[in-house]
Amino acid sequence: MAVRERLPDPRAALRERVKQRRRTAERRSRNRYLLIRLLSFVVVLGAWQIYGSSTLEIIFTPFTTVIAHLFELLFVGKLAGAIAYSVSMFLGGLVIGSAVGITLGVAMGRFATFEAAVGMYVYAIYSTPLVALIPLISLWFGFGITAQLIIISMFVMFPVTIAVYNGVRSVEPGLVEVARSFRASEGAMWRHVIIPSVVPYIVTGLSQGVAMGLVGMFISEIYTALSGMGQILAFSANAYKTADMLAVLLTVMILGVSFRTVIEMLRKRLAPWFDEGSGK
Repeated sequence: MAVRERLPDPRAALRERVKQRRRTAERRSRNRYLLIRLLSFVVVLGAWQIYGSSTLEIIFTPFTTVIAHLFELLFVGKLAGAIAYSVSMFLGGLVIGSAVGITLGVAMGRFATFEAAVGMYVYAIYSTPLVALIPLISLWFGFGITAQLIIISMFVMFPVTIAVYNGVRSVEPGLVEVARSFRASEGAMWRHVIIPSVVPYIVTGLSQGVAMGLVGMFISEIYTALSGMGQILAFSANAYKTADMLAVLLTVMILGVSFRTVIEMLRKRLAPWFDEGSGK
């Protein structure tokens, strides 16, 4: 009996072609996105250079001058030590504020009784300009490291709390019901239903917390004991050294973008399904 040759499956070939076209489209989209970013970067730096060169130095300075002052502050001045101090304080406040915010947001979102008891206070303090609380914090905890950590932690905590609370509240009720119908324990429900749904919200809160934490870092360094990059910024402002001020602000921008990039990389590793589900 003759052996029949196996014909290729046309559906498998079609699926492979669809995947290949999708990869090509995604690659083109990424390249276009990077090109737009590069052109935008060139335009902004060009406008910065042109405007800085055509105005008074005390008002604005060219980008090349700012870069020169940045390297001078790094290798001759005190910026390197100030960055180390500010980053260490910021990371400490970020860790504390994130831990408290995630715990508080999860408890508020998961337990209605807890949310009813503390939710109004969270929203009340969050609605209050946190700068107004700094004199009280300085009065209670002094002007040292403890006060600075508390200030940074507060700036981080509230965005994380609200984001995580919204994430827990937005978990699909049908998924929870299915887990309960299979008699899943509370721990299993957290591992397989709640945490996978909340991870993107945690990352969103951390991204906002990074931005707010940097604000809190500067405020704490200026309004308590002058220290870190806040000290250099304050001294430069008092001496009308615009290039030095812009150099410090540029450093903070780079730090902020770097921290948010790290958080986004962690999100892609911890929750890759979010990209697949959102079509990114």
